Amino acid sequence: MLLRKEEGHAMTWLYILIVIGAYLLGSIPTGMIIARRMGVNLRRVGSGNIGATNVTRALGKGWGAVVLLCDILKGLIPVLVSRKVIGSEGWQAEIWLSSTVMAALLGHCFSVFIGFQGGKGVATGFGALVALTPLAAFLALCVWITSFSIYRLSALGAISAAASLPITIFMVYPSRIYLALSLIVAVLIFYTHRENIKRMIEGKEKGFKKRAKAS
Repeated sequence: MLLRKEEGHAMTWLYILIVIGAYLLGSIPTGMIIARRMGVNLRRVGSGNIGATNVTRALGKGWGAVVLLCDILKGLIPVLVSRKVIGSEGWQAEIWLSSTVMAALLGHCFSVFIGFQGGKGVATGFGALVALTPLAAFLALCVWITSFSIYRLSALGAISAAASLPITIFMVYPSRIYLALSLIVAVLIFYTHRENIKRMIEGKEKGFKKRAKAS
C-alpha cells in the first residue's frame, strides 16, 4: 500500500510537471523571435500583437504561416504528451488534460518570457483542442473559415469560433469538465480580443482584402 501511495505521488508530480511544461512551451514568443531575427519589432508594427496575423502583415504570408504552425504546435504537443501519460478516460484524466490545455493557452497569452504579455491564444488554443477533441476543433475551424470568408476579419473569425466552442464541445464530447473548459477558453479569447471588438464596433478594425480575380 505504501508503494502504491508513493507511485501515486510520483505520478501526481509528473502531471504537475507536464502542466508547467505546457505553460513554458506556450510562453515561447515565436512570432517575436522570428520577427526580431528579421529586424522587425512586432510591438511597433500593425496591431502590435505577436501572433501569426500581425506577422503576416509585417513579414508576409510565408513567415505568418511558420508562426501559425509553431503556435499550433505549442498547444498540440503538450496535450498529446499529457494524453499519452495520463490517458483520456475518467474525470481525473479530463481535469489534468483540461489543465494542460489551459496552461499552454495561458502561456501564449501571458508569457513569462515577455512580462506576462503575449498573443491572443487562437492558434495555440486550436492546437490544444486538436489534441483534445479533434472533431470539435474541426467544427470551430469551420466557423472561423466561414466568418473570415465573409467579413475578412481574422478577429471576428476567432471570436465566432470561440463563441461556438461550448456548443461544439458539448455536441461532440458531452463532458461537464470539457464544457467548463470550453467556456473558460471562450471567455479568454473574448478578453484577448477586447481591443479588436472595440475597433469592430467603431468600424476601425483592419481586415484582409480579397484578391482581385485575374481577367
